Amino acid sequence: MKKFIKLFATCALFVIVCLTFTACGIFGNGGGDFKNKSVTISVYNGSASSNYTLAVGKEAHIEPVLKSGYYLTGFFDSETGGTKYFDTSGDSTSVWQKDYPTTFYAQWDDVKNLGTQAWDGLYNNQYYLGMPKTLSFTASNTQFVNALQGNYDKTIEITLKLRIATQEWPLIGSPAADETQAYDIEYRDKADDNGYEVFAKKTVRTIGSNWNDFIITVTCPAKIFRGNLKMSVYIRRYQYSDSGDYYPEAYAKEVMLEVRFV
Repeated sequence: MKKFIKLFATCALFVIVCLTFTACGIFGNGGGDFKNKSVTISVYNGSASSNYTLAVGKEAHIEPVLKSGYYLTGFFDSETGGTKYFDTSGDSTSVWQKDYPTTFYAQWDDVKNLGTQAWDGLYNNQYYLGMPKTLSFTASNTQFVNALQGNYDKTIEITLKLRIATQEWPLIGSPAADETQAYDIEYRDKADDNGYEVFAKKTVRTIGSNWNDFIITVTCPAKIFRGNLKMSVYIRRYQYSDSGDYYPEAYAKEVMLEVRFV
């Protein structure tokens, strides 16, 4: 009987030790092994390669690669085509898995193929133009922001779209008499009025009390976004003619800015 009890106790102790080791990930692929496991990957950018150690089960990040005249589309498991595993910022597209490939390739495209980046955050607002007005824009599209890196020496095309009308207040009231008005539009390198530099300027004119559509296109150096990824459009009405003793108000709405590399 004593021999049986001793044997039972020995077996029980062995089972407890095994369960403890398994829980800690010492045996097999337990939870601890998965959490602590890491893999090494190789990333090729056309002229050089880099190695990264990534933790399995976590989101991963590698450094994006700059190439003048191009923007990074991502890192793939093939030199052309293939599956994307890292986006244009170098962030993994999902939590890293242990069965993922270990070799990846950077792929680029010409910045001119990036297309138009539309910033329409001001579209639903209306603005009074009787006094100078500064509209601020921030570069937020990830691909465009990353394309700027290494391409500040390139040229961008900016298209401002808006509608302007000379109307009485409130806007739902009667339209004012037809007026001839001129507007200076400046594109500045800061989103405020302090220490800015004007990179482009254009004058437009409007006649009429109905909403007039404007599409104003200028070219600027991409360096307008260097440092703060912000710019401003300054609109100043500097000339108008009266209708008798009546001076109408001026308003803008449906403001949209489009930017692309050229």
